Amino acid sequence: MSKQKMSAEDKKMVNGLFWNSFLLEASYNYERQQALGFSVGMWPAIKRFYKTKEGQAEALKRHMAIFNTTPHMVSVISGVTAAMEKEASENKDFDKDIINNVKVGLMGPLAGIGDSLAQFCLAPLFATIGASLAMDGLIMGPILFFVAMNVILLAMKLLTGMWGYKLGTNIIATLSTKMEQISNIASMIGVTVISG
Repeated sequence: MSKQKMSAEDKKMVNGLFWNSFLLEASYNYERQQALGFSVGMWPAIKRFYKTKEGQAEALKRHMAIFNTTPHMVSVISGVTAAMEKEASENKDFDKDIINNVKVGLMGPLAGIGDSLAQFCLAPLFATIGASLAMDGLIMGPILFFVAMNVILLAMKLLTGMWGYKLGTNIIATLSTKMEQISNIASMIGVTVISG
């Protein structure tokens, strides 16, 4: 599968995936964890690519397999999955089992990257800056922490969804070559901030 070109309809669909991704943990449970939220989150793509009720039901059911990742990185997986659903809807010979295999293969490593970035890089950085401002009696400290964390994580969530859709299944090769580099950078920044 090659890189997807983004039309206006594609961008609208990816934006729909972004907004629906906030439902990811709305129905978290111990049997399938975030599966129901992910399945509902995929609705804009499923509705677009499958025109029959049977096709839509099959796709929704396929996404009810156990799923669990960090909410900040789910858009990458949604984008890649949407690209694969497009391929599956257009190509009758496409093995639909690959869709869940790729999802499962991405959810663990991306959860590690997302957690490292959010909790060990951005949070210590902005908490340190916010705490030093708060110690000087400035209300801007906690506000800076709240705004900076949310703006960066939301922007990352939106942009990675588009990136995931554009790359399609090529994201696996791209991430595998950069995984160690991303992890090392996040660790260095986190250690630097904590030691500072």
